[in-house]
Amino acid sequence: MKMNKELNEQEIKSISRKILKEIDTICRANNIKYSLIAGTLLGAVRHKGFIPWDDDIDIAMTRKNYQMFVEYCTTHGTTFELKCLEMDRQYNYLFAKACNKDTVVVEKIGNRSQCSYGVFVDIFPMDYIGDTFEEAKKNVDIMKLNRSLIIAYNWKKFQRNQRNSIWKEPIRFAFYLITRAINIKNIEKKTEDFYINLSRSKTKYIADAVDNGYSYKAIFPSDLFEKYIEVEFEEDRYFAIQGYESWLKQTYGNYMELPPTEKQISHHSFEAFWK
Repeated sequence: MKMNKELNEQEIKSISRKILKEIDTICRANNIKYSLIAGTLLGAVRHKGFIPWDDDIDIAMTRKNYQMFVEYCTTHGTTFELKCLEMDRQYNYLFAKACNKDTVVVEKIGNRSQCSYGVFVDIFPMDYIGDTFEEAKKNVDIMKLNRSLIIAYNWKKFQRNQRNSIWKEPIRFAFYLITRAINIKNIEKKTEDFYINLSRSKTKYIADAVDNGYSYKAIFPSDLFEKYIEVEFEEDRYFAIQGYESWLKQTYGNYMELPPTEKQISHHSFEAFWK
């Protein structure tokens, strides 16, 4: 694919905002509930927009709403292209990306299968995970190996994770080697089906179980995802869980305090271009 000019940070932010606006319009018109999440929620609360050294947008939906959104995108025209397991065999993540069609993202580490997608908004399903915290932890752990294999499968090459303890690196390297010789689609389906089946019944705890970058810190009382309010993000209004303070405190601690200057950097590892 021929690529033209590389996008700068402001262009990436502008494109992402347009995608978010369209998602918001679709969700409002079809009674699909969503919330800004992760650094996007933190940015909305602390900065009224993007975290200054970040440029991505993340939202979350309960599994039922996530499936409604995917179904809408399969049956209606959108200006963005939705990438998810259900819609692209080359895609190998357990969450969706709503992608700009006129751009292309080149991952430095991930997307080993070379699935084509543009500047994106990440959409994470939240799954009901158990009626007690211990049950929720158990159901997160059941698929921990599968999630680790899916992550390792997507690495183009192995490289040291500077944020991990050194003793974890041999384990990560073993996962990397194993995933060069397995059928990842079977593991993806088994993992996704497990959490879809759990979410058929509403329980007292909910989690971003398929991505789960925060381990047990990603397990929350499910009533957090029952009521939504509007918050400001880059001069527009979007939805967030009403109890966002609890979510932010559990995830980030003192979330209103800025990190040290040396940590005010983006952790993304991709470049984006106009097609």
